[in-house]
Amino acid sequence: DIPELTSRILQNLHDDHLSLYSCTLVNRFWCRLTVPILWGDPFSFKFNKNKQFHFLDIYLSFLTEKDKNTLKEFGLCHERIDVLSSIKPLFNYPSFIKVLDTSKVETIIKLWASLYLKYEHHTSYMPVFTNRGEKLFYPTITNYPQNQASLPAYVSPATTISNVRLARRNALPNLMLNSRNQITQQNMLSYANRRRNALLPESIGYLPDAEVMILNKSTIFIYIALLKLFVVKNASLNTFEVILQQAFGRESLANICELFLNNSKLFFKTEDLKINFNYILSDIIQMPNLSKIRQFFTYLPYFCTSIKYLTLQLITVDDKYLAADIAHLIKSQTQLSKISFKQINMDIFSSLIFLKSCSPSLTSITFDGCNFKDVSSLEGLGCLTNLESLHFINCISLNEMVVHSFIVNLTTPIKIKSFTFLYTYRYYRILELNNPISHLFVQKFGKTIRNLVLSLNGFRSNDIPEAILDYCERIDFLHLANISHKNISSVLKVVKFLSKSIRYLTLEVIRCNWIYAGCDEIKKDSLDINSELLRSLGDILPKQLIYLNIYLIIIDPNDLREFLEMCKEVHFTKLLIRTKNQKDTEEILDILTEFVAETKCLEYLTYESDVIGIFPDMLYYNNYLEKKFKEIGSSVKVKSYNELVAKLDYN
Repeated sequence: DIPELTSRILQNLHDDHLSLYSCTLVNRFWCRLTVPILWGDPFSFKFNKNKQFHFLDIYLSFLTEKDKNTLKEFGLCHERIDVLSSIKPLFNYPSFIKVLDTSKVETIIKLWASLYLKYEHHTSYMPVFTNRGEKLFYPTITNYPQNQASLPAYVSPATTISNVRLARRNALPNLMLNSRNQITQQNMLSYANRRRNALLPESIGYLPDAEVMILNKSTIFIYIALLKLFVVKNASLNTFEVILQQAFGRESLANICELFLNNSKLFFKTEDLKINFNYILSDIIQMPNLSKIRQFFTYLPYFCTSIKYLTLQLITVDDKYLAADIAHLIKSQTQLSKISFKQINMDIFSSLIFLKSCSPSLTSITFDGCNFKDVSSLEGLGCLTNLESLHFINCISLNEMVVHSFIVNLTTPIKIKSFTFLYTYRYYRILELNNPISHLFVQKFGKTIRNLVLSLNGFRSNDIPEAILDYCERIDFLHLANISHKNISSVLKVVKFLSKSIRYLTLEVIRCNWIYAGCDEIKKDSLDINSELLRSLGDILPKQLIYLNIYLIIIDPNDLREFLEMCKEVHFTKLLIRTKNQKDTEEILDILTEFVAETKCLEYLTYESDVIGIFPDMLYYNNYLEKKFKEIGSSVKVKSYNELVAKLDYN
């Protein structure tokens, strides 16, 4: 049993690459167990700049001499061919791959090709970004003196254009300057017709059209060669994510279909299948494209028979045959546990009755950005006897009468444990202009719900809090968004009411994009409730709360100090604070440091601003807090918001 136990232990380290590398050096036995784990998902690794494409070189070293000669014809330099030929792999690395994301594969190949393919009139842009140490420089910006005001706030007015720079997160980050700025308009004008195939961000530069064609052809060739290599080496995928980019979506889809026909082993054990045709379905009215999509879905049920997690994201054409193919795929899966529909017009599926065949196994279903216009019934949901998680995110045209009819006619004893009815701030107007319907679900399933995520509604704003007070008793995870002066008192009542059970709490005040006109009332609303929320929340937080995530527009240092003073007895281990505030920053960070020095339970802290384009400020916040915590001898770790945020199973 020792080898099996060792293997299980190492599997638990699959995200800790440094530890896995160390394990390969212990002995031959550990090395044989560890290498397949390291090579299970190489396209997701974050390598240092000197090794970022080394794994791709190893893959390409397995290619035949014929394929290597083809790379020469595309312009691959002889030195690189010699490097590929000199690699003598110790393992059958292609056979170890378990996770394949076609978008990541395409991106890595394009970057590799840009480095090593030599064009007649072009030198790769990549060395410019990878050979300047830890700083990444802006491209040349014309008319700089007249446009200093348009630069980001953290750039000093005394800064010259030659030393404007940003700290870089990855080897090739995406530099973005607002295209509406006068600075970038002049540079971008002549490039407008080349946007479709640009390798580099629009504020940096573009390859000439002829070189773009060579780059795309070489990318397609390497992409197909890798897929065939995985087949030849008897790889078997656990996770397959098909994200078809516009650059070579048709060719990629055709070759994937060919692989389905010629070899079923590569996909036969796939448990997690994600399909995103968002990029090519926007212009898929052309019949050849549509036929390829239908062909793809026709083959899937025969070669992917073990799917447990299915994600479908496509801007659907009103095609009943395509809908029938997708329904057939879902019906064919006997182990399907979780399904997510994203950006789909759900009316093509009628009443969702095809979900009935998944009743024994399906436990979670998510609708994200879906349009329910002309959907007359949710009858299919009522057939899912084992459904535990139901999520609606940014959905439109979900009719109150349809939902009411579904709930009234529901006879199946469904026990929903996780429920989401959420609109992100870009969709808040949809929420404000429609009758609230989430309270109907809360009334029906409230007794069994443990995890609840809701956007509150300004119209009949108290219906949702009242439903929680009347029907929910044992909420463990609570996330309430869109808090305004209309519902803040009800929100505080809910938090106090659930104080015996709640352990994870997220509260977000109403927000809007202040750049656009017409938000003055909402802006004032948001500003008015920040102090009230902080002053009142500290008194009612339960001591057993282990996670607190709050979003405020403006944070007054005095309110924050008072709030944290009242939270000293709360046992949360993670505290996440987000704000649009860019004033009193150092005072706020010092207050957080004082709190950390006095609390014993806190393990992780995040303080971030969600204002676009202030990533350097985030670095400053984190570095400042880490330095202060070190001075006071605290072990509390400062992490980014994305690293700490608690998510339900639809994320």
